[in-house]
Amino acid sequence: MAICPKCGKEVPDGATFCGACGAQMSADGVSSASSPSFCPKCGESVPAGAAACPKCGAALNAEPEKKGFQAPPKKTLMIGGAAVVVVIAAVAAFSMLSGGGSGADYGLYLKDDQLVYTTLKEEGDWDVTSDLADGEEVTASDAFELSLLVTMSEDGKRIFFPDRGGDAIYYRETGDPEGEAVRVDTDMSDYAINASGTLVTYLKDSDLYQSDLTDKERIASDVEAFWVTNDGKTVTYFNTDDGYYRWTSGSESEKLVSNITNIEYVSDDLSEVLYVKDGSLYRQTGTEEPVKITSDVENVVRILDSGELYYTKSASDDLSVMDYIEDDLASSDAAMQPVEYPDYVWSFEYDTTEAYEAAKAQRDQQMEAYNAYRDKLDRDEMREELKESTISQNRYELYYYNGTEETLVTDSLAYGSLTASAADKAVAVIEVRDEASASKVKISEIEYAYEAESRVREMLNTGTQYYVVSGSTMVPMETDDPQSFRMDGAGETIYYVDNVSEEGDTGDLYKVTFDGSALGTPEEYDLDVSTYSLSLYDSGDLIYYKNVKGNEGDLYLNGQEVDYSIYSYQYMEDSGRLLYLSDWNSEDQYGTLRLYEDGEASTIAEDVHDMELTLNDAILYLSDFSSNHQVGTLYLYSGSEPVKLDDDVTAIVFTYDRWSETGYQSGGSIDYYEEDENEYSEPSSGSGSSSTSSDYDYYDWLLDYYYGLY
Repeated sequence: MAICPKCGKEVPDGATFCGACGAQMSADGVSSASSPSFCPKCGESVPAGAAACPKCGAALNAEPEKKGFQAPPKKTLMIGGAAVVVVIAAVAAFSMLSGGGSGADYGLYLKDDQLVYTTLKEEGDWDVTSDLADGEEVTASDAFELSLLVTMSEDGKRIFFPDRGGDAIYYRETGDPEGEAVRVDTDMSDYAINASGTLVTYLKDSDLYQSDLTDKERIASDVEAFWVTNDGKTVTYFNTDDGYYRWTSGSESEKLVSNITNIEYVSDDLSEVLYVKDGSLYRQTGTEEPVKITSDVENVVRILDSGELYYTKSASDDLSVMDYIEDDLASSDAAMQPVEYPDYVWSFEYDTTEAYEAAKAQRDQQMEAYNAYRDKLDRDEMREELKESTISQNRYELYYYNGTEETLVTDSLAYGSLTASAADKAVAVIEVRDEASASKVKISEIEYAYEAESRVREMLNTGTQYYVVSGSTMVPMETDDPQSFRMDGAGETIYYVDNVSEEGDTGDLYKVTFDGSALGTPEEYDLDVSTYSLSLYDSGDLIYYKNVKGNEGDLYLNGQEVDYSIYSYQYMEDSGRLLYLSDWNSEDQYGTLRLYEDGEASTIAEDVHDMELTLNDAILYLSDFSSNHQVGTLYLYSGSEPVKLDDDVTAIVFTYDRWSETGYQSGGSIDYYEEDENEYSEPSSGSGSSSTSSDYDYYDWLLDYYYGLY
């Protein structure tokens, strides 16, 4: 096992990425820290420190090291052994580059095993915690997990955090560094604050409580998951009796629906819920009677705020194996005459060696003919067996629901999921199985009937065709073997990589427009693009790498080269600025921090180990990093001269604006497994995620990662 020097966790030998922090590993198995990390599933560029891909939700997971502040793979995050998990899902897509924070700008970092708050001014830092990990070491790898556990009120005046080894959640006033931390409660698992930071809704021993920071009220018992509006006054929750309830401050809980299998979507104001019950999909608004949308639903793969849906149903066909076999030896076998087994040739029967050798050569020819005839008899036997052979082939049917009725889009959706989808419209790229485009299995290439069955299954899974679907209308795409699809939020522009190299790492980038009914002519956008590097932002900006060698590559923004030998980047799409590290030194773990804006690049600092953006797009970076002691000096760059904030800093903790959009927060775990615990049914956020190629928002898949669902 190799060790990632960014987060200190073990990485399997030969791994391309560190599973814990997302850092790209070099050829010799050494992490390149915050290098240009790409999701091996969908090719999305993964932010440094991310535990999962922000586009497709694939977890970049490795088994965490169990020490101090830790994140076990099932159900809870832990600090010093006590379970505490913050679950704030379906607000807005998580972004380390959110910008425009509503409260005062601030930063968080780790130092001396404690969480530190900084006002981003010299002498403006103070320890938030007093005993974060119960006396144990807190490492850089813990910064990401900790960012999930810390919450800030909308005005930035109150911070909530775990302390005392994770035994409790506390809060402090950010304007009073000398003030005492106030404990909310102990043994909490999952909590959410309201925007003003005056109410905390949380689970404790499966009981759901709400605290006004003075007194607490028990809302319900045996709760598995909850949703709470940003003002904290309305809560809905999912009980162990599979019931869905609503509670309003000052009122008793009201049961809205019973015997739910799965909750797919909850509206921002919690007035509407989309759920599965007895295999059927329902929508319920308030206390009105639920509306049944469909039966036998397999998975909801896309939910739009308009009420439109895409979902799948499963089906199975019994297929005759012989229908997918090409008998390329039928004519030659039919013409073959019976051949008797030739007599053995003995040397004593011949007077000369020459005569014996000639007879032996003739027998060898007869033996070849006999063996060919025996093979033909075996094939005849196999033909008869294959005539009776059938296989059960599972397939997915994709349906579109317009808010009133469902329409079958295709009965052969590959893999049961959308390849890419628009955030704002019912437009998606899908891959459809196409038996006609697949080559039949030749009988000359198989030896046994059971082998034919496996080969036919393989063949049926390889013949596919890509389509753009708008509503229920399918439009075929003219592509060869495309990869890495990206679609903008309006579903009007699609990027993909085609003509992929044999190694699978580079290809030609194409762009095609879609007007809702027809595709334009694909345009060659760029050549030799890394297949694992495309990032399409809500702004419509496209970023990708070329000439990737080791842990660096040449970075392009909208077709224009930004710089070469870039190791990692963060993009501020509101301002169009791009922050990046170049010329990375893998041994000493530092590079050059540069900023690209208005078509020009400038250097901010040398010897930079890590970088993050504050809510208002100021730049925090860790420089003069000691790979031996795993600490560095923290600086702030706001457009002029860098300002030194602190020494001996372990890591920067992500900060982001949870309140950038209206919505709700949620906590707890709904059992997304079907009866077969090994079969995971992917939930949908339904909250208007800003991701253009996934139905999850960032927090949905982060939580599923920590709940061990991947």
